[in-house]
Amino acid sequence: VSILEDGKTVRTGEITVNHPISYRNATFYQSGFGYTAQMRVTDRSGASIYAGQVVLGIFNYTGNPESPAGFVEIPGTGTLLTVVAPDTNPRNAPENDALGLRNGQMWVQLQPAGSGGAPAASRGTFPSAVVDQGNPVQVGDFAVTFERELRYTNLQVAYNPGIPIFFIASVLLVGGLVVSFYFPLRRIRGIIAPTPAGATLTMAPLARRDWSGKRDFFAVVERAGERLSVVPSIKKPADHKDWEGLTPVASGGGQTR
Repeated sequence: VSILEDGKTVRTGEITVNHPISYRNATFYQSGFGYTAQMRVTDRSGASIYAGQVVLGIFNYTGNPESPAGFVEIPGTGTLLTVVAPDTNPRNAPENDALGLRNGQMWVQLQPAGSGGAPAASRGTFPSAVVDQGNPVQVGDFAVTFERELRYTNLQVAYNPGIPIFFIASVLLVGGLVVSFYFPLRRIRGIIAPTPAGATLTMAPLARRDWSGKRDFFAVVERAGERLSVVPSIKKPADHKDWEGLTPVASGGGQTR
């Protein structure tokens, strides 16, 4: 598959099922595949009135249940061309292979458009014939030639111009989680209570298991003591055993005033 932009090939690669190819914000998927019959139809004067492909597998011909078939309307003639390929599994139920087509053969039928549709086609109702590859056969008023089989694939393109926005949002989301877990919000609760000698400031951190938060708390207490010209007293909680490595600024009977 070649991807062109402004007439220039910008990327070339292979596409298989579940293995797409991408270019910028567009992704190309293989959504289906099949084969067609390249047909040519001429009138009695020899003028070509149709030269194109008939997609096989649109329906299964009722006379041959396992034979993929397709149809196309010949432009300007009001005629429907039905093409039936050989049985895909003739050994499975040979009694259902009434046409008995071999490789390189197609069964064709011409019928008026709107006469019941191609799936209603049946042998003997309208002009039909078995066509060998490369040999034109007269069918009614037209000569039909089966030229070759062709393979095709269906491509599905998904284009999402908002992918960069989603990428940026994902980065911000992950970054926010990292900040929340590794840089938590640290809060200190303080209560000022009057005493006969003045007032007592009691502070407590709201981060019991945050080691670095305890260090910040000790620093705040030390700065508060310096500004108030008092010696603060830090009390270790009785149920805490993870204060190792942290040296309080003071301990004992002093009080913060």
